[in-house]
Amino acid sequence: SSRQGLKARKVYLAALLRQEVAWVDAHRLGEIAASYEQECLQVEAAVGKELGALFRNASTAVGATCLALAQGWKMTLALLACLPLLVLVMAATRRLRRDLGEAVRRTVALSGALCDQAVTSVRTVASLGAER
Repeated sequence: SSRQGLKARKVYLAALLRQEVAWVDAHRLGEIAASYEQECLQVEAAVGKELGALFRNASTAVGATCLALAQGWKMTLALLACLPLLVLVMAATRRLRRDLGEAVRRTVALSGALCDQAVTSVRTVASLGAER
């Protein structure tokens, strides 16, 4: 996952460097840096833990279904009839989590921009000798 994260960072940085100057001027530097870090961490997390969990959960579901069919096929088929409802609930939950994650990402990017602006202001004041 760390190799994929490094590759994602390189690709993301190359994409940032290809942007026009007007695009960079329209975005705050702290916002760009915060979103860069946040999105690269999300790639690492997705490749690392979540991909392994997907394979583990899928193999558990297939194995459990086969075992359940062997033990009591009528009950298993009744439970499998509820599967579409379960899939719909999981899809709605995933969409909600994605939307909340996007809101958090925007908030973190904005706070990074504000932090960068505050540090820059402190440096400006210190360089002009206006501090007490």
